[in-house]
Amino acid sequence: MAIIDAPEKAQSFGQRGKQKLSDLCYGKRVIVKVVSTDRYGRSVDDLDLAVKLSYFLL
Repeated sequence: MAIIDAPEKAQSFGQRGKQKLSDLCYGKRVIVKVVSTDRYGRSVDDLDLAVKLSYFLL
């Protein structure tokens, strides 16, 4: 996701970060906007909920 600096799953706190994002998003409708592609070919996305996810993670 764009704007959020979160650890990869294998890094310290990676699983906790993944779980927190899952808790915020699961079961909700989101609008996904592809912002760019990273060097590994993965899409970098902006997710739009009722509020921006990045505000919860600061």
